[in-house]
Amino acid sequence: MTCTSKTRRASWPPCWRPPREPTALRSGARHTASRGAVPASVPSGWRHARVINNEEGDDVIAIRHMAYFALSFDHRIIDGADAERFLSYVKELLEAGQFTV
Repeated sequence: MTCTSKTRRASWPPCWRPPREPTALRSGARHTASRGAVPASVPSGWRHARVINNEEGDDVIAIRHMAYFALSFDHRIIDGADAERFLSYVKELLEAGQFTV
């Protein structure tokens, strides 16, 4: 017996079909394209007032420059914890100022 739309509904045992890939994967798009991707331009250099410690250890409200970083990655290959560790490492390097341009 062949699986047609008519026999699939009424036949027993039910006809088996291999699962289809999602349309986004068949068309060449990736997971983020079907669910909404992170924008390519990430705002940086915003000013934000927050409490920080000065050289004497006192709490001081001051305006500092801030940058926001976003990371896109394929969840099928990279775990989210690895991506978070990478961004934390980049943040530590930038805060320490131990880099050359």
